[in-house]
Amino acid sequence: MATQSYGAAEAVSKLKQGTSLLVVHGANDKVLPVYYSEHVYQQALESKRLIIYKRAGHGLDEVSEDVYELVYGWFVNNLLSQDTF
Repeated sequence: MATQSYGAAEAVSKLKQGTSLLVVHGANDKVLPVYYSEHVYQQALESKRLIIYKRAGHGLDEVSEDVYELVYGWFVNNLLSQDTF
């Protein structure tokens, strides 16, 4: 979900307790201010995680490998570890 989407914070606030949320943002984003992601993060219940990459812009190109590893690990820990299959 893009944090700039209309109603993103409201949608996140409706997730049930225990639904894992990962929010990733670049601190040098010139398109979308970091506070959008911070607001969405604040509205979410646990389990949640907010990662702000200091040296990254809107596309996170500067930290793409870091983001890949982060998201891959998040998927493994939060989706594959559940009885979803």
